Formats: sequence, structure tokens, C-alpha cells
Amino acid sequence: MKTRVIRLAVLLALFATATIYAQEPVMPGNDGGEMVAGNFAHRNFPGERHNNLFTEEQKAAIKQIRMKSMKDAKPLKDRLRELNAHYQTLVTAEKVDMDAIYSNIEKTDRLKTELAKIKEKANQDVRALLTEEQLLRFDSRKGRMAARRGMKGKRTGTFHNAYKKREGSIWY
Repeated sequence: MKTRVIRLAVLLALFATATIYAQEPVMPGNDGGEMVAGNFAHRNFPGERHNNLFTEEQKAAIKQIRMKSMKDAKPLKDRLRELNAHYQTLVTAEKVDMDAIYSNIEKTDRLKTELAKIKEKANQDVRALLTEEQLLRFDSRKGRMAARRGMKGKRTGTFHNAYKKREGSIWY
């Protein structure tokens, strides 16, 4: 009888912990509502996080610079998506045409270079508007943003751990 009670208690404890860990974590904006400032709204544009750091004129000018760079980049990004789709077609074809693949890669690189130039021009235009204190904050954010995108540091997480080199793996 005593062992049955202990077994039942252990099973209830296991089910309770499994239920707790199975719940989806609550994130701001996950409830279907709109994200508000103070949560994750600042991730869209660095200036939105620190609205009180910019004057109204700076905010308007930054918005204009951002809109112009987005307008300039849109056709290039569209073309880049087309080239990536064409690349998939080329590399999975029955008879592979290496010259076409190399040409596609070169076109892709040229587009990426143009996109980087547009982005850097916008950054320099924004920098020209800022005071010395604002420049320090603007320049210090670049490392943090790259880290957030996963460009710095050790890659971890479910995806990366799932595809670690294994014996007999075809991926590595």
C-alpha cells in the first residue's frame, strides 16, 4: 500500500512538471494585441527606443532617410530574391550548367554590394544629423545589433545543436 502511494505521488509530480514545462511562455504581443513601446517596439528602428534623444526635426529627417533607403533597396531585394530562386533551379537541374551558376553568384554578389552601399549611405546621412552624444550612442549600437542578429559569438540553440557533426552525418 505504501509503495502504491509513493508511486502515485511520483507520477503526479512528473505529470505536474510536464504540464508546467509544456506551457508556451508569455511574450509581449503574443496575446494577439499590439506591441507597445517598452516591449519590443524598439527593435524595428533604433531611434524608436530612445525617442526622447532626438529632436522633432531629427526624427523627421531620419524618417525621410530611412524611407528613401528602403525605396532604393526594394527593387534590389526583389531582384535578389529572383536570383536566389533561379540559383535553386540551376543547382538542382538534371544537367548542371556551372557557367550559369557562377554568373548567378556574381550577380547576387553585385546586388548585395549595392544593398550594403545603400545601407551605409543611410547610416552616414543619419550620422551627419546627430550631435556628439547621439553619435556615441548611434555608433555603439552597431555591435549590439550584429550580436542580436547572430553574427557574433557562439551559435547555440535547437537548430544548431540538432545538426552538430555526428558520425555518418551528410551535413558536415
